[in-house]
This record gives sequence, structure tokens and C-alpha cells, in this order.
Amino acid sequence: MNGSIERFQPYGSKAPGVHRIYEDPQGNLWVQSVTGMFRVAGAKLEPLAPNIQIRAVSADGEGNLWIGTNGDGLMRFKNRPIRVFTKADGLPNNVPMTVLSRRDGSLWVGNNCGGLSVFNGQRFKTYDQKDGLSNSCVWVLAEGKSGELW
Repeated sequence: MNGSIERFQPYGSKAPGVHRIYEDPQGNLWVQSVTGMFRVAGAKLEPLAPNIQIRAVSADGEGNLWIGTNGDGLMRFKNRPIRVFTKADGLPNNVPMTVLSRRDGSLWVGNNCGGLSVFNGQRFKTYDQKDGLSNSCVWVLAEGKSGELW
């Protein structure tokens, strides 16, 4: 906004405490608050997923913002449209605990005691203890210097 500072009015009955902000390639701000997900475009504050409990947020190399929710599935935000991924798309449950967009472009999701899922662009494939994981509760993901998945 040309170097100016602007204060937005709170959305809803309580002022939303902000947890995370992401700026997409188009200059939109995506705001994770205690009351859900909002988008700031220009001077407009737009509620996108109000009253959704958010567990994880990750951006990928294509400008998508991936939101893991507490029971409402995995949401993909673009400038438009918003897409929600659930068990019907191959996730083991609707409680993604962590989301990681790796440098190679792959998207990985750690699920609440449901294993580790990778997105192929259409659906998720999930790995669990029968595939070699020592525990199917995956709550944190990270990528090492050499591209290894932790």
C-alpha cells in the first residue's frame, strides 16, 4: 500500500489474534487467526474460512496455501478458487496436523494418527506402520539440507 500502514477493523465479535500471515505472489495477505482464515486484498478483509480451527499452514512453489484443519480436512487456497481435500481424496482422516511443501514440489501431510500422505496432484497416497513408519501419528514434518524428509 505504497509504504503506508493501515489498521483493519476486527472481524466478528472478538478481535482475532493473528497467528500467521503469508503473502502470495499476487500480493494478497492470508491471515491465520484464532477465529479462522482471512484474506486481505487491497483494503478489504475477507473471511474465507471463519470459525475453522487451523492446525497447519504451508505455502508451495505454485503460490497455493495449504491449511490443515481440526476435522474439516485439508484446504487449498489460491487467489481463486478454494478447494477442500478430505478422506474422499485419499487422506486417512480429516485432521491434518502438519503440511510440508518440499523443494522438489511435492506436498506431504502428517495426519493425526493416520500416517503420512503425499499428494500426486489429484489424490493423496498414505503410508502408515504397515509401510514401515514406526508410528502413524505424524505431527511435524521438515525437509533436511539434502532433501530428506524428517
